[in-house]
Amino acid sequence: MNFGYLIDALKRYLQSPWTATATNTAGEELKKELEFHLMSSALDHQQSGLSAAEAQAAALEKFGDIKGVLRDCGEVISSGQRFWQRAHLITTTALVAAVGLLFVQQIYPSNTQQDRVTMAATGFSVAETSGDVYGKVRCPEGKAISGANVIAVIKTWPEGGYRQQSYMTTTDPDGSFAIKDIYPPGQKYEVQVAVVAEEHLLTSTYTEMTTGKLQPYDFELQPTNPFEIRFETSDGTPLQHVGVIPRSRTDTNGNIHHVYSLGSESLARRSNEKGTIPISQFSKGEPVAIAVQFPGEDWQVREIVVPEKDQVVVMTPSAL
Repeated sequence: MNFGYLIDALKRYLQSPWTATATNTAGEELKKELEFHLMSSALDHQQSGLSAAEAQAAALEKFGDIKGVLRDCGEVISSGQRFWQRAHLITTTALVAAVGLLFVQQIYPSNTQQDRVTMAATGFSVAETSGDVYGKVRCPEGKAISGANVIAVIKTWPEGGYRQQSYMTTTDPDGSFAIKDIYPPGQKYEVQVAVVAEEHLLTSTYTEMTTGKLQPYDFELQPTNPFEIRFETSDGTPLQHVGVIPRSRTDTNGNIHHVYSLGSESLARRSNEKGTIPISQFSKGEPVAIAVQFPGEDWQVREIVVPEKDQVVVMTPSAL
C-alpha cells in the first residue's frame, strides 16, 4: 500500500477548510456580489432619468446599511463554516483512524484463531503432530545394542507443500529408542529410519503412510568386521581430520540401506595423524558409498567396494 500518497492527500485535506485564505475568499466574494447589485440598481435608476449621484444614492437607500448586510452575511458564512468545520473534524478523525488501522494491520497482521495455532516442523499444528517413532535395536542373538545412532527423516505435505525434517537419538542400555511427536497420524506422511552402530551393518527401512500411527520398530543388526581407509595426498603424505560418514549400502537382496545427509553430520569421524580411519558399518565385498570431507572442502560422496581381505583403501582428494 502507498502510505506516502495517503499521507500527502491527508495533509491537503486537513489544510483546506482551516486556512484564513478560505474565509477571506468567502468575504471578498460577498463584497463583490453586493457591489454588482448596487451597480445594477444604480444603472436602473440612472436610466429612469436620475443623475449618476442621485442614482447611486437611490441604490444605497434601497439596500440600507451595507456594513450591516456584510456583517449579517458574514455571521451566516461563519456559522456555516463552523458547521462544516465540525463535520470536517469528525470526518478527518475517522479518516486518520482508518489510515492508522490500515498501517498497523500491514505491519502487525491480525491474529486470527488459525494464526494463533502453534505449528510444528511438519507444517501441521502441534496438536496434529503427535506421532512417535520408537522401537528397539538388537543383535541376532537378541542382545540389546546400546549407544546406536537412530536417524528418523519425516516427510509431510502440508497444504500442497513439502516438508522434510531429520531427528536423531541413541539407544538406551536396553536397546530401546523413542523420538516423540514428529509426524501427523491423521495426514499423509513418509518416514525413513536408519540405524548406525559400531561393528554392525548399516540398516534402514522406509515406510509410506496415508494415515495412522507407526508400529514399534525392531531392528536386528548383523555384526561386521571393520576395514581401514587411509587418506593421503598424491605424494603419499597422510591427511588428518578428514571426515567420514557411512552413507549407503546394498544388501544381497538388492535392498538399499541409506543414511540421509540431512542432519547426519554428527555421525562424522575424523582421520588420525596417520590419515587412517576404521569403517565398520559394511560387509566385505559389497558396494557401498561414504560421505567424505577433506579439510577446507565440501562434503562429497565416494563409492567403493569393501575389500574381501584385510586391505587398506587409499583415498586422495582428487581420486580413489
